Amino acid sequence: MIYTTGSALTKIAYLLGNSHYVLSNNVFTPKECYENFKFFYGQIIFSPMQRAYSLFQLFLLGSKTQESVSILRSYLLSALDLDPDNDKYRIYFLVLLLQNNEFQEADFYLQNILNTRRE
Repeated sequence: MIYTTGSALTKIAYLLGNSHYVLSNNVFTPKECYENFKFFYGQIIFSPMQRAYSLFQLFLLGSKTQESVSILRSYLLSALDLDPDNDKYRIYFLVLLLQNNEFQEADFYLQNILNTRRE
């Protein structure tokens, strides 16, 4: 049985193997999913990009469970450290700043992105 948040990798595993595919959010509450992710994060050695995606999932689940902004920020910033080319994490970080009325920091952050990323 494959429990997943819906990532492409688990969908491929499901299609290649002979197993059941279960979306974790259909079995567990958001709080349970979040606690499970927190418990298991770091217990298995993954590549930097996989760890970054796991941190992003922690951010998304933490957002649903009213986790503190400082912890949500740390998830996104740590994900960016592991996968610095992933603009999705930057966008979510910028949205988090704006949602929390941190307009000056959001402005500074966006200016920094526009000045350093030329792609």
